[in-house]
This record gives sequence, C-alpha cells and structure tokens, in this order.
Amino acid sequence: EEVQPYIEKLSDPGQAAVVRQAMEQMKQEAQEEYASINAMKTAKAEVVVELQDQFSQQDWITKQLTAVVDLMEASDFCCATTPVDLELFFVEALRSSEDEEQLSKRA
Repeated sequence: EEVQPYIEKLSDPGQAAVVRQAMEQMKQEAQEEYASINAMKTAKAEVVVELQDQFSQQDWITKQLTAVVDLMEASDFCCATTPVDLELFFVEALRSSEDEEQLSKRA
C-alpha cells in the first residue's frame, strides 16, 4: 500500500531518481525498526534469564537456611535459642549480604 504510489510514478522516467530515494529512505526506516525490535527482544530475554537466576538463587538459599535451622534445632548448640530467633538471625544475615552485594555492584 505504501509503495503503490511510487510504483505508479515509475511510469514517468523522470521520477525514477525520486522513487529510488524514497525507497531507500523506507528501507532504512524498516531496518532501523527491525534493529530496535530485536534489541527490545534481546533485552527482554536477558531480564527473564536474570529474574530466573535470582529466583533460583533465592530458592537455593532458602533450602540451605532451612536445613541449617533444622540441624541447629536438633543439636544442643541452640538450646537457649528459639527457632523463631534463629530464623530471624538468618533472614537478617541474608538481607545484609544482599545489601552488600547490591553496593558492590554499584561500585
């Protein structure tokens, strides 16, 4: 549809240069749009992978902390400490390590 008027202009040999210039411009715009769409798709895919990595890491850490708390509860090591206190300790330790990790990424 966009090209039809230019095809009709080609019946006049004097318009060939104008038509060629217009087609080159349309081609350039299409290539830029294609490159932009590909860049957005790539960025989206990278974000999805990073979110999956973060979820996987958080899941692994949660499993590890749960195992540690279970072992500590079963041992005499934490007789005077309640399970809730142990959980709060590990959650706070994890948060502080995440904060340090975020700061190191900014540096």
